[in-house]
Amino acid sequence: MKVILLIAAWLTPALIAGALGWTGIWGTGSALVEFLIPVPVAGGVLHVPSFLVLLVTVLFLGRRPAGAAPLVAVVAFAACLAAVAAQVDAERLGGWLFTDYQPHGSPLRLDGNPLLLFIATDAFWAGVYALAVAPLPPRAAWLAVPLAPLLVTGVAVMDYGTGAPVFTIGGSFQGSSRGRVTEVVYTSAAYDESLLRDWLASTPGFARPWLSPNAEHVALVFSNSLDAVKSRRVEALTGADTVGTLCLYEEDQRIEAHPGFHDCFSGHETTVEALQRLTAAQQTGLGDDIDRWAAQLALCEGVEPPEERHFDMERATLCSTLARSYQRALQLAIGRYGEDSAQVAYLRSTAEDIAPSR
Repeated sequence: MKVILLIAAWLTPALIAGALGWTGIWGTGSALVEFLIPVPVAGGVLHVPSFLVLLVTVLFLGRRPAGAAPLVAVVAFAACLAAVAAQVDAERLGGWLFTDYQPHGSPLRLDGNPLLLFIATDAFWAGVYALAVAPLPPRAAWLAVPLAPLLVTGVAVMDYGTGAPVFTIGGSFQGSSRGRVTEVVYTSAAYDESLLRDWLASTPGFARPWLSPNAEHVALVFSNSLDAVKSRRVEALTGADTVGTLCLYEEDQRIEAHPGFHDCFSGHETTVEALQRLTAAQQTGLGDDIDRWAAQLALCEGVEPPEERHFDMERATLCSTLARSYQRALQLAIGRYGEDSAQVAYLRSTAEDIAPSR
């Protein structure tokens, strides 16, 4: 009986994972095979610790079926359900219980965690063996079995139910112009500038346009509606559920705080917009390509590279390649207009205004 039970215990998590379509921990196609192999390069090695606990439990019950042995079944089944409860998606369940979030499908969803699966199945077989060989535990002791998963789940979703500030990063939205990005975050808190700034400081790298090649200006919008954040309903961001907005600007690393929804983009030109405006304002009379070159020169006037080498500043990056752009523009102008043309002469007259490329 012991051997059959131990074989069943080793096979059970692999069969469950295979039936659920899990992939292997190390990238193999199926967890079914990987979970059966107890070597370091396979997922089955994570099964070894809980399996050893099961083995010790079986040997203990075989020698001492009385005494404290009846409580082994209670402890084992409680541990089994607790391990299952620990895999519950707490963010999804907590949001459904305590916010306006209405997830598609069941709010109760399990995250596939191989280690917890091993613990759950081994604890289950330990409970089965205890029931088979040891006296039944007192009825009152069985109350611990349903309480264990309730306690684990309750602790996991406690942040949503206690009123403590909760922050959940939603998604990002590209604006109408390149370089404008809106980031959305759910929060259970009311507007408090210090709280929002402190939370942002605790998430380094997030929503900083000066660290991203794809953003110059970022609107960080905090909403009390988790459903709007999860469902990516942009139109809801301007409503009453929006708590506050942090505006982050790449050019001077400035962060502005505003209660409610605030338009962070009006009155702030991106590099592309500034280049378009300057190009339209040029009147060299030498052609559109020469006007674009004159606009780029005007855009880069006074622009210095950032002191922090890891910063990714759109305008500084564009201007750092001005010398290479000059050589390319000069060769194109020579090929199009000729060596002695007014266009080539104009380009050469601007060479002194160009800093070497980094």
